Amino acid sequence: MGKNRVLVLGNGFDLDLGYPTAYGDFKLPFNTKAKDCHRLGKFLLHCKKVKQWGSLEKVLTEYGRIDPEKEYQDLMNMVSFPGSKLVNKAFGQIFKKTSRAVRNRNKHVPGDQVDFERLRNRLAAYVKSIDLSKPREESAAARLLKAVTFDKVYSFNFTDLAEIGKALGVDMASAQYVHGCAAQGSAVMGAGDYADLRANASYLYKAADEKYRATDLMEALDECDEVYFYGLSFSKVDYPYFEDFFKKIADGDYGADRKVIRIYTYDDDSRMDVLYNLRQMAGSLTKLQGYADIEIVKTKDNSKI
Repeated sequence: MGKNRVLVLGNGFDLDLGYPTAYGDFKLPFNTKAKDCHRLGKFLLHCKKVKQWGSLEKVLTEYGRIDPEKEYQDLMNMVSFPGSKLVNKAFGQIFKKTSRAVRNRNKHVPGDQVDFERLRNRLAAYVKSIDLSKPREESAAARLLKAVTFDKVYSFNFTDLAEIGKALGVDMASAQYVHGCAAQGSAVMGAGDYADLRANASYLYKAADEKYRATDLMEALDECDEVYFYGLSFSKVDYPYFEDFFKKIADGDYGADRKVIRIYTYDDDSRMDVLYNLRQMAGSLTKLQGYADIEIVKTKDNSKI
């Protein structure tokens, strides 16, 4: 019987194929001077430190956690706190002008929802507009797809894997999308269930979107013999998907069935980030490596892959 292999894809996979899917390639659909730009839109425009998709999710989560009775002070702390300079002082001036209205718990919620829907729609439209017909054939991502057969494929990206597979001559029509697919009109974004949002900000949860559909990713990780992770940083926003899996490995729950784990990341800096996050999830890198066959592959040095 052959090995049961699972492939899990993050944004690094799309980037390696040459697609413009970095956060910096996307333009926010807001204008602070426009009448239809509400407080959430203005807030995001002034989050100058957001440079990755995970950071955007983190900022949306923090926005949804703020208690309306004291949110002005909370946001001012985000401006001035040395360890979390997510917002510049320009937003402080914008927000200060409306601080009196903040006491009304529901005043800004309808506008925030409009801004959030606009953000989600613009992102889906942008990804859908990307030409997927010419992936980098020489990339490590393309070579992996052609060299290894996977029983199940899961993507955290919005890009259409059926189209990418068609361009590469690989059948990926059965791939599952953890957060939906832009081409299928099912893309969702926002905060994960780990976030304890205020009641009137529940629209920010990904799982609250009517288009959200759960996958059997966690079950597949349990049952597989080999799992390949490509372009995932395993940042904190992803912990709910993988924490149980890596903790079970470190605790020896899979017994003598040593899982083969291959993690494809860009360079040594991202490798260290991956190791840090693996330790946070598993509790011990020593035990994790003791109970599984783990290898981290750096795709920057493409010639050695």
